[in-house]
Amino acid sequence: MEDYQRRLAAARAELEALGLRGLPHPIQDRVMRLFGGEARPWPYLPLGVRMSAYAIPYAFIWTTANFFLRWKDRPIEPGEAVVSTVMTVALFSMLMLGYELRRWQSVKLSRWEDL
Repeated sequence: MEDYQRRLAAARAELEALGLRGLPHPIQDRVMRLFGGEARPWPYLPLGVRMSAYAIPYAFIWTTANFFLRWKDRPIEPGEAVVSTVMTVALFSMLMLGYELRRWQSVKLSRWEDL
C-alpha cells in the first residue's frame, strides 16, 4: 500500500474515532493532484494552506463589499484601500488561526507525518 493511502486511511480512522469530519473534498483532491500534491483531510493540511483558504475568499468578499457599500460614493486612495484590506484580512486570518489551533489541538489529532 502506498504511503499516502496508508496515511489517508489512518487519518480517516482517527477522525471517525473522534466523530469529526474533514475528509478531502473531491474537487480538492483533483486540484491537489493537478499540481502534483496529495489531498489531505482538512485538519492535516499545513496551517498556512488552511489560513490561505480562509484569507483569499475573505479578501475578495471584503473588497467587493467595501467597493459597493463605502468606496463607490466617495473617492478613495488606492493605498488606503490596499492597507484597509490587508489589515482586515490579517486580523481575520489571525482570528481563524486561533480558532483552528484551539479546535484541532483540543482533540489531540496526530500530525500527518506521524500517521
